[in-house]
Amino acid sequence: MIDVDFSKIEEQEFGTLPILILEDSNVDCYCTIDKDYASIIQQIHGPTFNLDYRTIYKQLGCRGFKKYLYEYLEKNNIRIIYFRNMPVSEMDLNFIERLRKDYFIFNYFGDVPEHFHNSYRYLSQALDLILVDDYYDKFEFMIYGIESLLLPAAMDAQVYVPLGIGNKKYDVSFVGRLDRVGRKEFIAFLKQNGIKVEVFGWGSKNGVVDKKEMIEIFNNSKINLNFSGISEVFKNKIESRIKQLKGHCQEIALTKSFVLTEYSLIINRIFEIGSEIDVFYDKNDLLEKVNLYLKNEEKRKQMAQNAYERALKDYDSRRLWKRLLQLIYYRAKNKKYRNSNVIIDNYFLEAICLSRIRYILYFMRCFKFHLVWEEISASIKSRSIFLIPVVIIKQIVMILRKLSRRFKKILGLTGRPSKI
Repeated sequence: MIDVDFSKIEEQEFGTLPILILEDSNVDCYCTIDKDYASIIQQIHGPTFNLDYRTIYKQLGCRGFKKYLYEYLEKNNIRIIYFRNMPVSEMDLNFIERLRKDYFIFNYFGDVPEHFHNSYRYLSQALDLILVDDYYDKFEFMIYGIESLLLPAAMDAQVYVPLGIGNKKYDVSFVGRLDRVGRKEFIAFLKQNGIKVEVFGWGSKNGVVDKKEMIEIFNNSKINLNFSGISEVFKNKIESRIKQLKGHCQEIALTKSFVLTEYSLIINRIFEIGSEIDVFYDKNDLLEKVNLYLKNEEKRKQMAQNAYERALKDYDSRRLWKRLLQLIYYRAKNKKYRNSNVIIDNYFLEAICLSRIRYILYFMRCFKFHLVWEEISASIKSRSIFLIPVVIIKQIVMILRKLSRRFKKILGLTGRPSKI
């Protein structure tokens, strides 16, 4: 594991090693941090190339894609690869490990507490460097002998900007998904106690907003809420206790707007609580602090100013990536390959199997039967083919459970009335 103090890395001109950004553009979202990172790399680095691996895979299949990628890398003299939305089956781990013999490969992993055990601990085996945005996430990878670097969530300060709005339109607002632990309950509790809360994003009546609209909402809100609960779709119920650091605080701070966030373990390393942002621990604490800050405009403004100055200094992605790319360039130039002895067990093979089933069905619909056979051959080689019955049964069970929950909600049998 490496831990770098970015303030001690000299800013100088980059080397000229071309970088390939391998991505799946189909999963783009207005607030995806790694999408912003890819954009920043393209803007501040010299020769940069993009490939949408899923589109090419659907056109050429398993073997054709691998051949195309090798030729593309050599043709453009690429030696550094940045994965966006790292694939499960399009490039199996052993193939990525073979790539790593000749190329420096790195990736940013977000939402580590949510995805580490399901996929990240497997995918990370075939990488030269992993970037994580939470201090404690590093140690998850460390115990597996995998190198990681702390990169606090950062945004482009030329995009996330203060708009100088005086009279705020919203007392309290939240922008984000509502299918995360506790969010609906917190918001409903505020509304039940007379607080005007406006919600935007997936699952809200206002729907999803784009980045420009999101920044306007931040600027137009007296109090911007942030929550730390993870997705409600977890393997074990005890995971609902996890409180995860989110990059939302940095986004809001860069617009010089006030942040009130649910507490998470690392937040005090990102901002100073009480002078730059404030935190809440439960519903009653949230209500108390919302009422406090709605009545104290000068305090809100001063804290927003302090957080803005901190964010410009520490969480401007342009500044961070200029120094980080120096480190990546140096490591790529001086790399000595060591075999990472990739391990794939049945737990991860199920994910590979599910992905291959989807491609088999896709190629059958497109009448590309030679590519169907390639997927079957790859499944036999990876041993995932033997898990097909298990995976299909699990998918059927999952669908039935979702339908059951939906019917219970429609019939009012859940015991939890809708609060939003």
